[in-house]
Amino acid sequence: ILQVLTRAQGKRIRLASKSLRSVAILQRILAADNSFQGIMCYTAREALYLAAKGFTDLLLGYPIWNEQDILAIAQATSEGASITLMIDSIEHVERIETLAQRQGVSLPVCLEIDMSLNIPGLHFGVWRSPLRTPEQARPLIERILASSSVRLDGLMGYEAQIAGVGDNIPGQKMKNTLVRVLKRRSRQDVAERRAAFGALVKTYGETLRFVNGGGTGSIAT
Repeated sequence: ILQVLTRAQGKRIRLASKSLRSVAILQRILAADNSFQGIMCYTAREALYLAAKGFTDLLLGYPIWNEQDILAIAQATSEGASITLMIDSIEHVERIETLAQRQGVSLPVCLEIDMSLNIPGLHFGVWRSPLRTPEQARPLIERILASSSVRLDGLMGYEAQIAGVGDNIPGQKMKNTLVRVLKRRSRQDVAERRAAFGALVKTYGETLRFVNGGGTGSIAT
């Protein structure tokens, strides 16, 4: 815990329940320091379970489509739960909107953007979202703002190529060197892209509750 706090340098830290599989440990870490805030959940049913255990500020790590899962989250929201759904397409927005209307609630959503580094002949990163530029995200943002049943809560940009790719593997000196070079280039690209999306949201007069980025391996940057 102390190592993470030191590396975070004052930034808020969202716990990932995909890695921390114990309610007691989640509770202990969240109580340890105010820098720990909220949980990124692996599945909808897990988020509902944690909400029932009293956890708040829950973020779905991936988009969901299952009707019963979304309806259950809408019902839990009407009872006071705080669960934000991940989206990266207008189809996600319209699906959530339809089911939220059925329950008579407004559901918060988080817009996920792609943080991979694309250079000629190489895609350095993971395929998490089709949204790479602010212009690609503009129609989604406008669709969300036009709805009374869906509201824009946050922005997600996870740079997996920095957080999760090893660069100190024994016996792979050349590969380690290449990965470090790509990571340095990617860090600047990630910072600029995430800032550009944040600036886009501001042009609509909106304020995001959170901007989620990074992972254990990139928390310092």
